[in-house]
Amino acid sequence: MIQRILHARLFLACLLSATTGMALYFRTPFPEDYIFLRVMAIRSAPAFLFFKYSYTLFLYTKPYIAYSILLSGIYIFALKAGRKIRAGKLPLYPAPRKRADLSLVVGEAHHPRKQRPSEKPRWLVIPERGLFTGIAIIGAVGSGKPANCMYPFAEQILAYRDEDYRGRRQRRSDLLRTAHRHEGSSRATTTKQW
Repeated sequence: MIQRILHARLFLACLLSATTGMALYFRTPFPEDYIFLRVMAIRSAPAFLFFKYSYTLFLYTKPYIAYSILLSGIYIFALKAGRKIRAGKLPLYPAPRKRADLSLVVGEAHHPRKQRPSEKPRWLVIPERGLFTGIAIIGAVGSGKPANCMYPFAEQILAYRDEDYRGRRQRRSDLLRTAHRHEGSSRATTTKQW
């Protein structure tokens, strides 16, 4: 119950500031009776109206800011401090040779909206249909893009149904035909494995 209220803290701050603003509006109205404000109304009506409407606006916005700070503090310190999240156990890695359909396991899927471990983790899998659209691997020079992404992805794809010798040979030749002419040692060892 308290979690639902604190998750809707901005809406609650709006409601509380509206009631506080209405109470302040009737309890302490704009002081039009002051001599300085009367002179201002006569000499510069737009300035007087600006101060009058600003006063009324601040009757609502100051409580909203105060309530949102208060509720955010409660949300951060009271709700988050006592709740510890246990990371769930990741299911076994689906071996490429035993997969029913061609797919690419990229990594572990974490919580979709927050930076924390998932209570029910799963593998992030790109199905066969997604493999035809292309994958972008972005990183700085020397950050290990081929070693950490391209080679493991190629190993997964080449290991899929490798018992089928003709399919394996065809996939290997297609990969070698489309690959760039790069004579790196990692690529050479990867292609020799398959």
